[in-house]
Amino acid sequence: MATATPAAAVGGCPEARFCMYRGADFNNRNFTMASTNACQNMTSDYVSYVNNLPVTVKLWRWSTGGYILVRTLPSGGFSSDWGGATFGDKACAGSATP
Repeated sequence: MATATPAAAVGGCPEARFCMYRGADFNNRNFTMASTNACQNMTSDYVSYVNNLPVTVKLWRWSTGGYILVRTLPSGGFSSDWGGATFGDKACAGSATP
């Protein structure tokens, strides 16, 4: 019987953390967030992610007039090549908003 790889085993992202990687296939991790109700600024462009937090993480991007929601990343989710976050975006966990 085939089983899915647990998110905790993906990309070396620690348990109870949200991680983003500058490269595909979980290479070059340089963003880690532990809070379940706060926002953190993106300091680079990111291509892959692992969400080991117990909450959803939402990515927000500045647009004229304020931040707009650009992506929702579910708890337990991961992608090796999603190409979705850019420098200046904000990652907000749980119910936090920018």
